Amino acid sequence: MDKLEKLLNKVSFADRDRILKTMRLVEDGVLIGLDVKKIKGAQFFRVRVGRYRVFFCWDIKTKQNAIVAVRRRDENTY
Repeated sequence: MDKLEKLLNKVSFADRDRILKTMRLVEDGVLIGLDVKKIKGAQFFRVRVGRYRVFFCWDIKTKQNAIVAVRRRDENTY
């Protein structure tokens, strides 16, 4: 079981649904209406989903967004 599955098993059903929906939107490239910001000093972007953050990067070769991580927001998230 990877880290994403462990995280999704721990969160509430409502949070899990919002995280998965946001991940699908990011992977499909539909970023309009999402709170997307570039991470300073890195080639990654983040999307806020309540207390959680979805980190992704733009893959130039495939021209798609690739999910890097999903983490709960705390002092060590960034």
